[in-house]
Amino acid sequence: MNPDIYNVDGWLRPGDIVLSVPPKAGTHWLMYTVHMLRAKGKVQRLEDLYQEVPWAEFVYYPGQTVRERVEYVRNLTSKYGKDIAVYKSHLSPKDYKVRDEIRYIVGVRNPYDVASSLRAFYYNIDASLSDMWGGFPPGAGRVLLPDDRWEHYLTVDSGDGTPFLPRLLQPVASWWLHRRSKNVLFVHYSDRLKNDTREIERIAKFLQLELPTEKLQHMAKAVSFNAMKANHENLEPSKILQHFQALGKIDPSVRVLNRKVEQPVYVKGPSRTGTVEIPQSLRNKIKQTLYAQFGPEIAHWIESGGEFPMDADLPGPTTSSSNSK
Repeated sequence: MNPDIYNVDGWLRPGDIVLSVPPKAGTHWLMYTVHMLRAKGKVQRLEDLYQEVPWAEFVYYPGQTVRERVEYVRNLTSKYGKDIAVYKSHLSPKDYKVRDEIRYIVGVRNPYDVASSLRAFYYNIDASLSDMWGGFPPGAGRVLLPDDRWEHYLTVDSGDGTPFLPRLLQPVASWWLHRRSKNVLFVHYSDRLKNDTREIERIAKFLQLELPTEKLQHMAKAVSFNAMKANHENLEPSKILQHFQALGKIDPSVRVLNRKVEQPVYVKGPSRTGTVEIPQSLRNKIKQTLYAQFGPEIAHWIESGGEFPMDADLPGPTTSSSNSK
């Protein structure tokens, strides 16, 4: 990923939407939901969700320049004319300047499930794609990293001498300073599981869309995990890969998914339970890091969702007075 694209003027237009979601925190779910809301709740026939909601900061092939990416995402979203464009992002305000005229939806999921899901996701990536990027992610298409290696990766060294866990938590911490901004909305994965019609309605209001209750209920069914899993071939970036292969930018042998697994990148979805699938030692370290970085009130919300702790501040010198606009 390369954040430089956010420093290029012109490609983001007033009213556009950036979905800022840490890895494995419900990214595809949010992408598809907002894409359908943009269509006023009409179920859209897709060839590739990433052709409708581009991943702006992602470098699609080695050597792709920022200008090439700008041209590419502009071409993808130009089909919407004056309507809103939507972009996927795993980045956050530490990587770019938050703009008042752009709307940001921040996805949050408890870090235990994220840690479990990310390990499976790494394995589901095909080895050929990993080789194209110098061996990242670790174990891709070859081995599901065992507990000790995965714990080491998250909490000690992810390959550059630093642990990966803080990078999973940092986006929420960075966005927390903007939680009072009118153009920022937090959406918790657990709250969607509890009542997705209600959460879709919250997102719709944030986007200034008014849809009847029956339309929202229909949408909740259309974007459910089972519905998305049945349509997974169109919700993954395979068509994007084929596009660049046809241009000779990527070797034809490269694939997105592990040939041995051949499953969608969200294999388990809401049935993922990090409290069972990762060892107690790792759960303890995640909890310790989470509570140290966020304090008990915010950390509990990150774990469980529910009532949003708007008045809770991060530990340290930063206060809520710096969050207002």
